[in-house]
Parts: sequence; structure tokens; C-alpha cells
Amino acid sequence: MTVIALVLLGCQSSNEKLAVTEFEGFIGFKQNKPWAITFNDCTVYRFAEAKVYYWFDRNLDKLSCYKFSEADKTALLGFFNKVYQMPSLTAPSKGFIRFEQLNVSPSGWGTFPKVFARQGANWFLVQEGWIYLQDADFELVEIYQGLQDMSLKATHDSYYKNH
Repeated sequence: MTVIALVLLGCQSSNEKLAVTEFEGFIGFKQNKPWAITFNDCTVYRFAEAKVYYWFDRNLDKLSCYKFSEADKTALLGFFNKVYQMPSLTAPSKGFIRFEQLNVSPSGWGTFPKVFARQGANWFLVQEGWIYLQDADFELVEIYQGLQDMSLKATHDSYYKNH
């Protein structure tokens, strides 16, 4: 009797979650803009201010005092919007509208998606899979090393509770 063993290394079905626990850093706002994601007050009035937030969550219809129009959403279609199974533009991919690791507290404080690996200057592995960031993406977001700075969260939460 002949026994054939089949071993698959590094394969992942498209329905499975990424099982990586160590990470290099995270994707945050460009140039250390405030970590708070201001859904709950009126600090954002224009598309120029709102589009960085929309980059992280394209389900948004409104942010702060700004309402996204269809023209605004269309303007961001050229930005990152796919997740790939491997770091190749020819790899299987699917549409992508929100990071699962983007969490926003009731006060509007945000925790950002972790980056588990990178390949070259443009490929980043996040929980959902590989994303390819174009130059236009880097106008809105930046890759930071290490942990997100949470030192201002208590001050932000206190302000929210008292106003």
C-alpha cells in the first residue's frame, strides 16, 4: 500500500482570520495627528479634514459636522480599497471598506489597525490580509513603529464626559 502525504505550508483560506499575534506597528493618521477620531463633536467641517477618517472606515456617511457626498466618496475610490491574500497585485483580492481593528470608544478615541509585517515600501500585512498602499494613501496615513500612544486617552475621555 502506498501512502501519499500532502503538506501545505503558509496557506490560509480566504474565510479564516489571520492568526498572527506579534506586530511591528500600526497605521495611524499622517504626522501624528490627534489619536482621537472625532465622531462626537464638531471639529470636522470640510472634506479635506474628513477624508483621513474616511480612509479608515468607508461606511461613514457623516463625520463630526461633515456629511460625505457621493462626489467625496468617488474622490477616494483611487485610494487603497482591496485586501490581498499575498503581497502581489495579481493575487486573489477582495473589496475592503473598514479595518476590523479600528475601534472607536464612545468618547471618540480610536485604536488603529496593527501592521504585522511589511514587504518593500508599499505592502503591509494587517489582520484582514495584505494591503498595497499607494503614494496617495501616504498623504493621509503613516506607518508607525511599536505601540500606539495612549497617554492622552484619559484627558480626551475626561473632556468628553465633562462637556
